[in-house]
Amino acid sequence: MHVHRNLIAEDQGGGSGIDLLRTEILKPALASIPTACKYLGDVSRAKFYADVLPLLESVHIGRRLFVVVASMDRFIDNLKQASAENQNALIATQLSRHSSPRGALSDPRVGRRAERRPA
Repeated sequence: MHVHRNLIAEDQGGGSGIDLLRTEILKPALASIPTACKYLGDVSRAKFYADVLPLLESVHIGRRLFVVVASMDRFIDNLKQASAENQNALIATQLSRHSSPRGALSDPRVGRRAERRPA
């Protein structure tokens, strides 16, 4: 998905005047549907069309549909942020259960099990 381009950069330092060869990686701005599916982790085309494509920017060139790569990057960032927030909420919930003064007895399931046991 990356294209390499060689650039000639002139020596700006007034040194020997030798041209320097520099390689720069170009990231395409648009991706075809199969490439977009692979870019997003090999999601199926059905899932892509049904759930993902409506959330992305796309353009038509002739009869072909292309997805804007920057919108896929934003989509991935949003998924990562939502995942981190969910993980943080889960950790906070678990910590609040274990930090109560009664400890494990604050969990109502533990109390019910203790009541059912014959003495």
